[in-house]
Amino acid sequence: MKFRLLKVFTVGIFLSISSLASASLIIFDDMAVANISESTITSDGYDITTGKKALITNESCGIPTCADNGTNYLTINYFPTGENSFTLIRTDSEAFDLLGFDLAEFNIRYSQFWAKTIVVSATDIHGAMISESFDLDFINDGLGGVADFQTFSTSLFTDVTTVKFSGIGGVDRNGYSVDNINVVYSSVPEPSTLAIFALGMIGLASRQLKKPS
Repeated sequence: MKFRLLKVFTVGIFLSISSLASASLIIFDDMAVANISESTITSDGYDITTGKKALITNESCGIPTCADNGTNYLTINYFPTGENSFTLIRTDSEAFDLLGFDLAEFNIRYSQFWAKTIVVSATDIHGAMISESFDLDFINDGLGGVADFQTFSTSLFTDVTTVKFSGIGGVDRNGYSVDNINVVYSSVPEPSTLAIFALGMIGLASRQLKKPS
């Protein structure tokens, strides 16, 4: 009986802590097609801050057409100088994990305007810098046809506070598109919360032990 109660107690604590993890998929379908250059947008508890030439768009962005995945997404438009980037943080400034995202090229005609590589860099809760590069496949035919977006996964970005996406390596400019940013926020319970939970479990265990067998 005591072993069973200990097992229940342990499982209860594990489930209570793990339930505090909150997964989010940052998409842009609920946002209107618009120019969001040099601004901050908020989605599901995360702030995205853009630099010059950023759009919420879809495959009908203009002539030539942009990448197509059937939904709205964020495009970091080409700009003649420097890298194209945006940053991602939680609105409450807490740490989170970045698990993956979808990337595509900017448009179907001018490949010299496409970024070759997207560099994702981050700062974790200890102040350490983390960086990983993701190469685009340069396959983009706009509406229909082949899959324009590539899905990337990563395991490097845990307990980070700021994430930056940067397009580099293009012949002329560094345009790219991003969608379905997969993030997880794991809140750390306050000591008082754990103490209250533990007291409750102990009380439940005591009642069980007092019951006649």
